[in-house]
Amino acid sequence: DLISPNQQYSVANYVFQAKAALMDIWSRGKLGLLVGGSGLYIDALIHDYSFRSPDMDSDKPELDNFSIDQLVEIGIKRHGIRPMESVVSNRRRLEQFVMLGPANKNDRQTLAFNCLGIYLDLDETKLRLNISNRTTEMLNKGLIDEVKQLRQIYGTNCLALHSTGYYQVCQYLDRHISETELAPAINQATWKLVRKQRTWFKRDKYLHIIAAPQEARQLISHYLSSYKALKVQ
Repeated sequence: DLISPNQQYSVANYVFQAKAALMDIWSRGKLGLLVGGSGLYIDALIHDYSFRSPDMDSDKPELDNFSIDQLVEIGIKRHGIRPMESVVSNRRRLEQFVMLGPANKNDRQTLAFNCLGIYLDLDETKLRLNISNRTTEMLNKGLIDEVKQLRQIYGTNCLALHSTGYYQVCQYLDRHISETELAPAINQATWKLVRKQRTWFKRDKYLHIIAAPQEARQLISHYLSSYKALKVQ
């Protein structure tokens, strides 16, 4: 674990730590694997985003549970300007504004280093089943007790409790939803997040979008062959 639940973690923090980890891996003659994570965080690393906010360490870990007006207010407080109406009317762009500040046209134009990007795009039925199974597992492993403990230690306003799953448990503990409504609420919020990430990843030209894990083998084999050839040169 890199931080405690009451500490804020930004895209800039992630990129700094991920770069340090990659440099260490490369120094030992190995290849690094970047697995999972949100599209914004991954893009910030592989495209080497130029961060424009002077206060990047105050980024929210997740913005899904904030209203449009709240996001606008956070953005103004952080960057000193109001986002354009075209940004306000598009939630995804508004969240990017909050996280990164006004857009830089040079972002996402080139890759910062030679890498292979693979995105496994499962069909909706499979994704929803995976989400449901994950929610059940989280609840069975004590998610409610974990949230109770976090609220007791860090208070009900802890930013980490805005994250998907934790936020819905807080709603349950505060009696805004019933126990029978809890799992469906987590599933719905997770699906909303998944849909947003699918849209993000599908627009990235560097990614190879595949439908089954087996398709990755040929891509990885070709990449490794090219990588080894470059090392010999």
